[in-house]
Amino acid sequence: MSRSKTGKGSSDPSLLTKLAAELLGTALLTFTIAAAAGQGAELAPVAIGSTLMAAIYAGGHISGAHFNPAVTLAIFIRGKISLIEGILYAAFQLCGGFLGGCVALTIEPAWGGGSGWWPRTPADIVIGYAHKGDGVTDTAALIAEIVLTFALCHTVLHVATNDDQTGNSYFGLAIGFTVVSGAVSVGGVSGGAFNPAVGMLSFVRLMYTAALSLGYKAEILTLIAEFTSESWISFIGPLIGGLIAGLLFRLTHPSQCGGGSAIFKAPRESLAPFIIEFVGTMLLGFTVATAAAPSNGSVLAPISIGSILMAQVYAGGSTSGAHYNPAVTVAVSLRRWMGGQQSLIVPPLVVLTYILVQSAGALTGGALALQVVGSIGYPAAGANTVGAVACVAEAVATFFLCLVVLQTATLKTSNTYFGLAIGFTVTAMAVTVGGISGGAFNPAVGLLGRLAVANPLAFDGTLWYYIVGPIVGGAAAAGAFRLLATGEFADANGFSMH
Repeated sequence: MSRSKTGKGSSDPSLLTKLAAELLGTALLTFTIAAAAGQGAELAPVAIGSTLMAAIYAGGHISGAHFNPAVTLAIFIRGKISLIEGILYAAFQLCGGFLGGCVALTIEPAWGGGSGWWPRTPADIVIGYAHKGDGVTDTAALIAEIVLTFALCHTVLHVATNDDQTGNSYFGLAIGFTVVSGAVSVGGVSGGAFNPAVGMLSFVRLMYTAALSLGYKAEILTLIAEFTSESWISFIGPLIGGLIAGLLFRLTHPSQCGGGSAIFKAPRESLAPFIIEFVGTMLLGFTVATAAAPSNGSVLAPISIGSILMAQVYAGGSTSGAHYNPAVTVAVSLRRWMGGQQSLIVPPLVVLTYILVQSAGALTGGALALQVVGSIGYPAAGANTVGAVACVAEAVATFFLCLVVLQTATLKTSNTYFGLAIGFTVTAMAVTVGGISGGAFNPAVGLLGRLAVANPLAFDGTLWYYIVGPIVGGAAAAGAFRLLATGEFADANGFSMH
């Protein structure tokens, strides 16, 4: 991942040091999962993502802080690690995953109902591990693991290996809170591993239970059958997600991936912004559809949605501007025009194309979510809310969102908080007016409701306020920005979009 430059007289860490860092960081991650999820803590997703974030900041300068064979695979495909080193990393990560679970077992009697220092019977073992929810099919769980591990590895590759983002200080935040988002949105579906090393927690349970039951052959065989019938998803799904993320990075960033990626380099780089807009909006749509699904019920849904947006803003900002929202695209395109300058920041044809790929991305994310949760979540106004009120609520919330975008991500001076500010504006507004308007703040996300009706093309009188409200809010934000940020318009060439 992100590696600091060494100073005079210093040397790069040895391979053994790197492997030790990978083992320790992965063990801390799986220990957190085993203990926090084992106790059924409501904030377990935040604890898990925060542990990953902190461990990445602590170990990034040593080993790159992968802590995940799927991440290592993505980075190998991208060309930043050798095959031998990647295999060794994965081996030590898997060992670390097992070690973290074993350490959790030593304190498990404190919450698992056992007695003494160590679980005494198979029934005593209550540690957190990745497993499917009740009634969830293998296909649904596998898709969930692939999509979220792809999101995780996609974020890693862009914030921690992208030459255009070298030296940023937000890489750990973006990566850790991608896991927070996924643990909330699909944790109840697939168990939320996103990491084969996390799958090792199933081995911890299996092997210790089998050891306690030694001599009961039938019981051991039953446990093995249970493992092979379900836990494979925690290994195969993440590896597929990592592979896709690595290949996509090679597709969109050929200049950074060596000579073998130079074929059709110019057209690929020209298409990269549109691909990133599609991917980012797809992941946002998928998260809204799963985190807010009727079967989910987590009070952390607004945090999940804001976190995935934050991570994808950081991931895609240097490539596409990371709009992921037609209202943001309108606000950004109006930014310079409203200052009396003749050229739009985003040319009209690009504006139209962005809006189309954002809409297609959100619908694709919703369609994937349908395969995962069956009945998806989507913006819907409260039962007592009339359309005009919902429209006003959407306009006000989107105004705030777009103003934050313009004030943090389009200034002449750079900062590192733009993604955090943008993502958690959505979290704040989802809590504030989500129960009134449905909380889209984004015409592309507003389209998710079309996937939940019998005739998606039928106009039922509700979609308009998810189009009109956000677009009006975005345009108003551009006007407010012109009034507030007068210094930004002094030099027409001073504009930048992270």
